[in-house]
Amino acid sequence: MMEPTSRKGYGLKLLLYALEKARTMGIGLLQMEGNIEFYRHAGFDLASKLKIHYHAEPRESEVPYFLAQELIPGYWGNREGTYCPPKGYFVADENPEAFEAYEATFPQKEKLRLPGQLGYEEFITLGIFDLWNYTATGICLSGYGLPCDDF
Repeated sequence: MMEPTSRKGYGLKLLLYALEKARTMGIGLLQMEGNIEFYRHAGFDLASKLKIHYHAEPRESEVPYFLAQELIPGYWGNREGTYCPPKGYFVADENPEAFEAYEATFPQKEKLRLPGQLGYEEFITLGIFDLWNYTATGICLSGYGLPCDDF
């Protein structure tokens, strides 16, 4: 039997490695939806502090689950923008029958809930979805007048 790996810092180490890899690839800014209590340890903060707004919330809101981090200092500068998820983000909602057919091509898996793991209800309550989005796929710069549908 394998030794339990939870609460040993492995997730943070993997995340920090991925962030460094992204930095070396020239990615200057990351935005994501996630739990600030975990991701702040990796340098993330509320995206609103960088003047990046979340499309589904009032512009003046500090959205607690929408996070950002400049990987290259000064990359974002003094710009302002509104994050919009890419079109593929909602594929299951736009064509549910086709999505169900696609999902049916995969073998069934047993869904486990391990100790300490958040369940669906907690994710919805906390607004945590942990979806990585690079700037090129989900940011609309208000200064450029680009509507979210262009992405």
